[in-house]
Parts: sequence; structure tokens; C-alpha cells
Amino acid sequence: MRGERRKTDRDVLRDCWGRWTAIVALFTRGRPARRRLDPGAYLALRNELIAACRSLALADDANRTFYAGLEETVKPWLNFRVLERTDREILTGLLLHCRLVERQLSGGKSTLAVPRHWGPVLAIVAGGAVIGGLIGLVWLFLPMADLSVLNTVRDAADTIWLTIWYAENWQKWSTIAVIIVVAAMYIVSRTARA
Repeated sequence: MRGERRKTDRDVLRDCWGRWTAIVALFTRGRPARRRLDPGAYLALRNELIAACRSLALADDANRTFYAGLEETVKPWLNFRVLERTDREILTGLLLHCRLVERQLSGGKSTLAVPRHWGPVLAIVAGGAVIGGLIGLVWLFLPMADLSVLNTVRDAADTIWLTIWYAENWQKWSTIAVIIVVAAMYIVSRTARA
């Protein structure tokens, strides 16, 4: 077709390696989806992966050992039975190696993307960690001061802490969310002024 780019051996290797890594991940994590995989398709993928490694090893003298090493990584994993019977620790090591190679093949870009729905969760966790750290620092340094203002602040912090501690779970999460939103609003307003 006109305008369609022909895949290079490196593109084929990157695609095959990504699919093979996904299969290794299914077996490492013991996912039920591994039982629905087609053994014939796996064998074809493995053969295509080995062929791409060999082709690149012959064509690229500078990275010959890298591609030969990838071929040697894939060779022992003949079929699903081998993956199924392998110890979980060995599979975990293999998966970590596969992810590293995946990053190298993609030019250093991380292929471990965080799912979109995790964004707010990670923001809340990060905000909570920052606020918790700040509260911890205040908690450490307030006992050393004899100033009445600091004692008042400490009493208020104690009251807030005890109220949160004895609250129900939904109230705790709501309080944390409000604190994070207020902190985010403050940071955004300070950034906008600058």
C-alpha cells in the first residue's frame, strides 16, 4: 500500500518482544487468561522473535552480542508448560529483564505506563505523603518551643488528629481529600502568581 512504512527487523523485534513480555507477565502473575492462550500462536511468536534476533545479530555488528543474548533469553521457553512449571521467582526475574529490554528497544522510553485511572490515586497518595511529612516535622519541633502560639497550634493539631483518628473510614478519607484539595489550591494559586 502507498504510504505504508515497511517494518524493519528492529520494529518486528520490538513488537514481538512486547507481546512475549505480556505472555511472560500472565504466567508470572498467575493470571487466568494464560489458560486461553493459543499454543500454536505462542510457538509462531517465539520463532518470529528468534528469527528477528538472529537477523539483527547478523546485520548489526556493534550490537551482535545484545541480539544474541535476547535470542538466548527466549530459547529455553519452548511452550506454555515450561512457563507454567517454572518457579515464580525465576519468572519474576525474567519479567524484569523483559521490561528492561522493552525499554531499550523503545529507545529508553518507559513502556510501563501508569493506567489513567491511577492518576488521581497517585496524586492523593503523594499529597498525603507530603502533608504527613509536614505534620511529622511540625510534631517533632513543636515540643521544643515554649511559645504560646506554637502551643496553641499544637493543641489544634492534637484536636484535629484525635478527631480524625476516632472518625469512621469515610470521614478519614474525606478529610484527607479536603486537605489535599486545599493544599493543591494553595500551590496552584502560588504558582499562578509567580
